[in-house]
Amino acid sequence: MIDYAVLGLINLLWQAITALIEMMTSSFLNTLFCFLLGNCVATAIFIAREECHYWLLGERISIYKSRGRMAKKPDPYDIKTLVKVIVFTTMTLSPLKHMGWLVVERNEWSKEYWIDIYTVSYAMLLMRDLLFMLPFHTVMHSKSSKFRWFRKMHEKHHEADKGAQSLHAYHISILDLAVENGGAPMLMLLVKHLLGLPVHLSQTSLHLFFLHDVGLHSVNPYSTMYFNPILDYFLSPNICHQLHHATKKDYILFTPFHHVMPSLKREDERRYNQTFKTDFTF
Repeated sequence: MIDYAVLGLINLLWQAITALIEMMTSSFLNTLFCFLLGNCVATAIFIAREECHYWLLGERISIYKSRGRMAKKPDPYDIKTLVKVIVFTTMTLSPLKHMGWLVVERNEWSKEYWIDIYTVSYAMLLMRDLLFMLPFHTVMHSKSSKFRWFRKMHEKHHEADKGAQSLHAYHISILDLAVENGGAPMLMLLVKHLLGLPVHLSQTSLHLFFLHDVGLHSVNPYSTMYFNPILDYFLSPNICHQLHHATKKDYILFTPFHHVMPSLKREDERRYNQTFKTDFTF
């Protein structure tokens, strides 16, 4: 329920930010300011979300994530790191909003509206995995000397190992962030243009897309990832991505397609408990 509440809060936040933009003079600087404010508040919500999971799970959380977590390096709440990502995200999304390519629609409780929201979000998750993570994340972990530059670009993100938690999603180089999180939304805009569809993205679709990253790095292995009870029952991306950080190999994709085989999912769950010294039941 915490994750659904966070989604609701994020949606309400951007409804308010949109109303603020509409109240102000139509200028790029005003849009920039409003998005900066929105991204700062959203980050605070993500921090509160993770602290709620720490509180609820208590001693069940892995010792690697609970012992001295605030002092552990890399600090998930390092101000410089958070500011860098917030500023980059603001500078990326503000122009899209100003040009009308990013819209914050009034939420409609209609089947057609939510089908569109989820379809675009899931399509972007698939694009990211198959067209960006599969080729680029693979070479980022390649031992070949010719991919040394890609490995170095990805090193910062893997400073967070077994202690990874939600805000370590921000602990990433800007170029790495652009590849992993920027590529799919830009490609979706291009696909819409080629198909003759309205060239814009709903902010709600982006919320679902970005919350997937927050959930991947969470200390809570039960994190809601798809905001769809069926997919969240059969797929557990969090445990796979946590194992990726722990081993610094394997689990290259963010979506665990192999979990459609129950035996493979159970093996990942066993490996998670063994690696993190936990006793979660799934």
